Amino acid sequence: MRNKKEPNTRKRIAVGGGMVALAIVLTATWLTFNGDASNPDVNPVTAVSPTAATSASKALHTVNDSAAMEAEPVRPDLELRLLATTVSLDSNEAYSRATIEDINRERRHIMRTGQLLRGYEDVVLVEIATDRVVLENGGRPEVVFLDDTVPLNPRKEVWPVEIDLFPDAENPADITEDVFLHGLARQIAVLQTQRTALALGHQGAFAPWEENGEFIGLFTSSVVEGSFFDQLGLRQGDILMSINGYDIKSAADNVIVLDILTHETRLYFRVRGIDGEEREFETQTVPVM
Repeated sequence: MRNKKEPNTRKRIAVGGGMVALAIVLTATWLTFNGDASNPDVNPVTAVSPTAATSASKALHTVNDSAAMEAEPVRPDLELRLLATTVSLDSNEAYSRATIEDINRERRHIMRTGQLLRGYEDVVLVEIATDRVVLENGGRPEVVFLDDTVPLNPRKEVWPVEIDLFPDAENPADITEDVFLHGLARQIAVLQTQRTALALGHQGAFAPWEENGEFIGLFTSSVVEGSFFDQLGLRQGDILMSINGYDIKSAADNVIVLDILTHETRLYFRVRGIDGEEREFETQTVPVM
């Protein structure tokens, strides 16, 4: 569905897009002639693949051209291509500090009329690397690993990912600001949920579980025989919903859950069985480290 205010919003986006493109060019020029190779804070990242450079150039040219032609507003799918670089499942690109600042500026421009789910309206992009995106949420750093690995796992097992970021949009024209921000929050949440699932991998097989489009916990597809989960009575089909009072559904919750699994000596679990009934149990065994 289209937003009745979409034309005005698109016009603001188009103008903002042109300003961002100009800012990127000016900033990159300044860094080229003034960057200090010994100071990483002012020197741009140079490890950008030809594909990344071409894609970035194409996206910026498109936005710039649209801004110059006021009769041609920026399409939502072009905004997605520019903004989705902040958190991308298949990204293998590195971005300069100047480009990251401009992406943050563009995201803030979009978010003036929208709101991210689960408290992500205050997210600031800090770093885009080949394997991770570093975010700062209300001053608290958060890391999203693009290859879906868990730092605690030395083998770096990869969890297969297939996410429909925009289930309510049948075509790019239906992707409004609210739909995009919902998809971004959804992507961050599922990545963090997968990290929690992998951290528990030697106890059984778990996968993010959702109902009505919302993540509610980890689905237990199998339990390792003899593991502490097995001894405590966790069974196939159970949904692990919270640990020590923290729900396993939002990105922020999962960061806390991972910290609990790493450092706490007493763990309280709440699960929901296949019969729909919830039950709780506790253990003094630390499952991760």
